[in-house]
Amino acid sequence: MLFERDSSTYTYLVGDTGGGGPPTGVLIDPVDVTVERDAAAVAAAGVTVSHAINTHVHADHVTGTGLLKRTLTSPPLSVLSVTAGGAADVHAPPGWVLRVGRLQLTSVATPGHTAGCQSLLLSVDAEGGGRQEGGKADATASPAADPVAVFTGDALLIGGCGRTDFQGGDAATLYRSVRGRLLTALPPATVVLPAHDYHGHRASTVGAERAGNARLRDGISEAAFVELMAALRLPMPRRIDDAVPANLRCGD
Repeated sequence: MLFERDSSTYTYLVGDTGGGGPPTGVLIDPVDVTVERDAAAVAAAGVTVSHAINTHVHADHVTGTGLLKRTLTSPPLSVLSVTAGGAADVHAPPGWVLRVGRLQLTSVATPGHTAGCQSLLLSVDAEGGGRQEGGKADATASPAADPVAVFTGDALLIGGCGRTDFQGGDAATLYRSVRGRLLTALPPATVVLPAHDYHGHRASTVGAERAGNARLRDGISEAAFVELMAALRLPMPRRIDDAVPANLRCGD
Protein backbone atom coordinates (compact mmCIF):
# COMPACT_ATOMS: atom_id res chain seq x y z
CA MET A 1 0.00 0.00 0.00
CA LEU A 2 1.55 3.25 -1.23
CA PHE A 3 0.09 6.74 -0.73
CA GLU A 4 0.18 9.86 -2.91
CA ARG A 5 -0.66 12.86 -0.73
CA ASP A 6 -1.79 15.48 -3.24
CA SER A 7 -4.74 13.39 -4.47
CA SER A 8 -4.94 11.14 -1.39
CA THR A 9 -4.57 8.12 -3.67
CA TYR A 10 -3.63 4.62 -2.58
CA THR A 11 -1.59 2.57 -5.04
CA TYR A 12 -1.32 -1.15 -4.35
CA LEU A 13 1.55 -3.46 -5.25
CA VAL A 14 0.15 -6.99 -5.14
CA GLY A 15 2.52 -9.87 -5.74
CA ASP A 16 3.58 -13.42 -5.02
CA THR A 17 7.23 -14.14 -4.26
CA GLY A 18 6.94 -17.51 -2.52
CA GLY A 19 5.04 -19.87 -4.78
CA GLY A 20 7.96 -21.62 -6.39
CA GLY A 21 7.62 -19.83 -9.73
CA PRO A 22 8.86 -16.49 -11.06
CA PRO A 23 7.99 -13.69 -8.58
CA THR A 24 5.19 -11.72 -10.22
CA GLY A 25 3.02 -8.76 -9.30
CA VAL A 26 0.59 -6.08 -10.41
CA LEU A 27 0.14 -2.41 -9.59
CA ILE A 28 -3.37 -1.07 -8.96
CA ASP A 29 -4.18 2.63 -9.46
CA PRO A 30 -0.64 4.02 -9.95
CA VAL A 31 -0.10 7.81 -10.07
CA ASP A 32 2.25 9.56 -12.50
CA VAL A 33 4.12 11.62 -9.90
CA THR A 34 5.02 8.56 -7.82
CA VAL A 35 6.20 6.22 -10.59
CA GLU A 36 9.83 6.35 -9.41
CA ARG A 37 8.71 5.40 -5.91
CA ASP A 38 6.60 2.57 -7.30
CA ALA A 39 9.47 1.30 -9.45
CA ALA A 40 11.70 1.26 -6.37
CA ALA A 41 9.05 -0.69 -4.46
CA VAL A 42 8.83 -3.20 -7.32
CA ALA A 43 12.59 -3.64 -7.33
CA ALA A 44 12.70 -4.03 -3.55
CA ALA A 45 9.99 -6.68 -3.69
CA GLY A 46 11.86 -8.56 -6.40
CA VAL A 47 8.82 -9.03 -8.62
CA THR A 48 8.10 -8.52 -12.29
CA VAL A 49 4.96 -6.44 -12.73
CA SER A 50 2.83 -7.97 -15.45
CA HIS A 51 -0.11 -5.54 -15.37
CA ALA A 52 -0.86 -1.98 -14.25
CA ILE A 53 -4.59 -1.83 -13.49
CA ASN A 54 -6.79 1.23 -13.13
CA THR A 55 -10.11 0.80 -11.37
CA HIS A 56 -11.53 3.60 -13.54
CA VAL A 57 -10.59 6.73 -15.47
CA HIS A 58 -9.60 9.01 -12.61
CA ALA A 59 -10.44 12.71 -12.50
CA ASP A 60 -8.15 13.89 -9.68
CA HIS A 61 -4.74 12.64 -10.84
CA VAL A 62 -2.99 11.31 -13.93
CA THR A 63 -2.42 7.58 -13.97
CA GLY A 64 1.13 6.26 -13.88
CA THR A 65 0.51 3.41 -16.31
CA GLY A 66 2.08 5.12 -19.33
CA LEU A 67 5.20 6.11 -17.40
CA LEU A 68 5.50 2.64 -15.86
CA LYS A 69 5.64 1.14 -19.35
CA ARG A 70 8.67 3.32 -20.06
CA THR A 71 10.27 2.94 -16.63
CA LEU A 72 10.09 -0.73 -15.69
CA THR A 73 12.49 -3.14 -17.35
CA SER A 74 9.61 -5.36 -18.41
CA PRO A 75 6.76 -3.04 -19.52
CA PRO A 76 3.45 -4.04 -17.89
CA LEU A 77 0.17 -4.31 -19.74
CA SER A 78 -2.30 -1.54 -18.87
CA VAL A 79 -5.82 -2.55 -17.83
CA LEU A 80 -9.15 -0.72 -17.73
CA SER A 81 -12.65 -2.13 -17.62
CA VAL A 82 -14.32 -2.78 -20.96
CA THR A 83 -16.79 0.04 -20.26
CA ALA A 84 -14.24 2.67 -19.15
CA GLY A 85 -13.87 4.20 -22.59
CA GLY A 86 -10.11 4.74 -22.41
CA ALA A 87 -7.04 3.31 -24.10
CA ALA A 88 -5.52 0.19 -22.53
CA ASP A 89 -3.77 -3.00 -23.55
CA VAL A 90 -6.50 -5.02 -21.82
CA HIS A 91 -10.16 -4.06 -21.56
CA ALA A 92 -11.43 -6.28 -18.76
CA PRO A 93 -15.03 -7.55 -18.93
CA PRO A 94 -16.93 -8.46 -15.76
CA GLY A 95 -15.55 -11.72 -14.43
CA TRP A 96 -12.14 -11.23 -16.04
CA VAL A 97 -9.54 -13.12 -14.03
CA LEU A 98 -5.84 -12.43 -13.64
CA ARG A 99 -3.68 -15.01 -11.91
CA VAL A 100 -0.49 -13.75 -10.28
CA GLY A 101 1.27 -16.74 -8.77
CA ARG A 102 -0.97 -18.10 -6.06
CA LEU A 103 -3.08 -14.96 -6.10
CA GLN A 104 -6.12 -14.30 -8.24
CA LEU A 105 -7.75 -11.00 -9.12
CA THR A 106 -11.30 -11.01 -10.46
CA SER A 107 -12.94 -7.96 -11.99
CA VAL A 108 -16.39 -6.99 -10.73
CA ALA A 109 -18.30 -4.24 -12.54
CA THR A 110 -19.19 -1.54 -10.01
CA PRO A 111 -20.36 1.43 -12.09
CA GLY A 112 -21.97 4.49 -10.61
CA HIS A 113 -19.08 6.75 -9.64
CA THR A 114 -18.20 6.57 -13.32
CA ALA A 115 -19.77 4.41 -15.99
CA GLY A 116 -16.62 2.30 -16.24
CA CYS A 117 -15.67 1.51 -12.64
CA GLN A 118 -14.46 -1.96 -11.70
CA SER A 119 -13.56 -3.46 -8.33
CA LEU A 120 -11.04 -6.27 -7.99
CA LEU A 121 -11.55 -9.27 -5.75
CA LEU A 122 -8.35 -10.77 -4.32
CA SER A 123 -8.35 -14.50 -3.61
CA VAL A 124 -5.52 -16.80 -2.54
CA ASP A 125 -4.93 -20.33 -3.80
CA ALA A 126 -2.93 -21.83 -0.94
CA GLU A 127 -1.86 -24.79 -3.04
CA GLY A 128 -0.63 -22.65 -5.89
CA GLY A 129 -2.85 -24.34 -8.45
CA GLY A 130 -3.12 -22.73 -11.85
CA ARG A 131 0.08 -20.71 -11.54
CA GLN A 132 0.55 -18.94 -14.84
CA GLU A 133 3.98 -17.53 -15.49
CA GLY A 134 4.06 -13.79 -15.92
CA GLY A 135 0.57 -13.23 -14.54
CA LYS A 136 -1.41 -14.33 -17.55
CA ALA A 137 -5.05 -13.34 -17.77
CA ASP A 138 -7.62 -16.12 -17.94
CA ALA A 139 -11.16 -14.96 -18.61
CA THR A 140 -12.56 -18.47 -18.22
CA ALA A 141 -11.04 -19.37 -14.85
CA SER A 142 -13.35 -19.91 -11.91
CA PRO A 143 -12.85 -18.03 -8.62
CA ALA A 144 -10.15 -19.63 -6.48
CA ALA A 145 -11.75 -19.18 -3.06
CA ASP A 146 -13.65 -16.67 -0.98
CA PRO A 147 -11.96 -13.30 -1.50
CA VAL A 148 -9.74 -12.04 1.28
CA ALA A 149 -9.87 -8.43 0.04
CA VAL A 150 -11.51 -6.19 -2.52
CA PHE A 151 -9.93 -3.18 -4.21
CA THR A 152 -12.92 -0.88 -4.58
CA GLY A 153 -11.51 2.13 -6.43
CA ASP A 154 -13.79 5.11 -5.80
CA ALA A 155 -17.01 3.09 -5.73
CA LEU A 156 -16.77 2.26 -2.03
CA LEU A 157 -14.63 4.38 0.28
CA ILE A 158 -14.09 3.89 4.00
CA GLY A 159 -17.21 5.36 5.56
CA GLY A 160 -18.48 6.75 2.26
CA CYS A 161 -18.38 6.44 -1.52
CA GLY A 162 -17.33 8.28 -4.64
CA ARG A 163 -19.39 11.11 -6.09
CA THR A 164 -21.87 10.36 -8.87
CA ASP A 165 -22.27 13.63 -10.77
CA PHE A 166 -19.76 13.31 -13.63
CA GLN A 167 -18.21 10.87 -16.15
CA GLY A 168 -21.44 8.94 -16.60
CA GLY A 169 -21.98 8.57 -12.87
CA ASP A 170 -25.38 7.70 -11.48
CA ALA A 171 -26.38 7.43 -7.83
CA ALA A 172 -28.94 4.63 -8.25
CA THR A 173 -26.43 2.61 -10.25
CA LEU A 174 -23.73 3.08 -7.62
CA TYR A 175 -26.11 2.02 -4.85
CA ARG A 176 -26.99 -1.19 -6.68
CA SER A 177 -23.36 -1.89 -7.57
CA VAL A 178 -21.96 -1.47 -4.08
CA ARG A 179 -24.86 -2.93 -2.15
CA GLY A 180 -25.57 -5.78 -4.53
CA ARG A 181 -22.10 -6.79 -5.72
CA LEU A 182 -19.93 -5.92 -2.74
CA LEU A 183 -21.60 -5.33 0.62
CA THR A 184 -24.24 -8.05 0.48
CA ALA A 185 -22.29 -10.41 -1.79
CA LEU A 186 -18.94 -10.71 0.01
CA PRO A 187 -18.07 -12.25 3.40
CA PRO A 188 -18.11 -9.69 6.25
CA ALA A 189 -14.40 -10.23 6.94
CA THR A 190 -13.38 -9.25 3.40
CA VAL A 191 -10.90 -6.37 3.65
CA VAL A 192 -11.95 -3.19 1.82
CA LEU A 193 -9.07 -1.35 0.12
CA PRO A 194 -10.20 1.88 -1.60
CA ALA A 195 -8.36 4.07 -4.11
CA HIS A 196 -8.61 7.12 -1.85
CA ASP A 197 -8.90 8.10 1.77
CA TYR A 198 -8.95 11.65 3.12
CA HIS A 199 -9.01 10.91 6.86
CA GLY A 200 -5.97 8.72 7.53
CA HIS A 201 -7.75 5.37 7.23
CA ARG A 202 -5.94 2.50 5.54
CA ALA A 203 -8.50 -0.31 5.31
CA SER A 204 -11.90 -1.45 6.45
CA THR A 205 -14.02 -4.58 6.08
CA VAL A 206 -17.27 -5.38 4.35
CA GLY A 207 -18.88 -5.99 7.74
CA ALA A 208 -17.72 -2.64 9.09
CA GLU A 209 -19.02 -0.80 6.03
CA ARG A 210 -22.39 -2.55 6.22
CA ALA A 211 -22.66 -1.46 9.85
CA GLY A 212 -21.23 2.04 9.71
CA ASN A 213 -20.86 3.51 6.22
CA ALA A 214 -22.53 6.93 6.35
CA ARG A 215 -24.02 6.56 2.86
CA LEU A 216 -24.37 2.85 2.17
CA ARG A 217 -24.81 1.04 5.48
CA ASP A 218 -27.59 -1.45 6.03
CA GLY A 219 -30.95 0.27 6.39
CA ILE A 220 -30.31 3.11 3.93
CA SER A 221 -32.68 2.77 0.99
CA GLU A 222 -31.81 3.44 -2.64
CA ALA A 223 -34.16 6.43 -2.67
CA ALA A 224 -32.52 7.92 0.44
CA PHE A 225 -29.07 7.40 -1.08
CA VAL A 226 -30.05 9.08 -4.36
CA GLU A 227 -31.46 12.05 -2.45
CA LEU A 228 -28.31 12.30 -0.32
CA MET A 229 -26.00 12.25 -3.34
CA ALA A 230 -28.08 14.84 -5.21
CA ALA A 231 -27.75 17.23 -2.29
CA LEU A 232 -23.92 17.17 -2.12
CA ARG A 233 -23.27 19.95 -4.67
CA LEU A 234 -19.54 19.25 -4.79
CA PRO A 235 -17.05 21.41 -6.73
CA MET A 236 -15.40 19.72 -9.71
CA PRO A 237 -12.01 18.07 -9.02
CA ARG A 238 -9.17 20.55 -9.41
CA ARG A 239 -7.41 18.52 -12.12
CA ILE A 240 -10.40 17.15 -14.03
CA ASP A 241 -9.64 19.10 -17.23
CA ASP A 242 -6.16 17.65 -17.64
CA ALA A 243 -6.49 14.36 -15.77
CA VAL A 244 -9.45 12.84 -17.63
CA PRO A 245 -8.10 13.42 -21.16
CA ALA A 246 -4.68 12.11 -20.13
CA ASN A 247 -6.18 9.07 -18.45
CA LEU A 248 -8.26 8.26 -21.51
CA ARG A 249 -4.87 7.97 -23.23
CA CYS A 250 -3.39 5.67 -20.57
CA GLY A 251 -1.69 8.62 -18.89
CA ASP A 252 0.18 9.79 -21.99
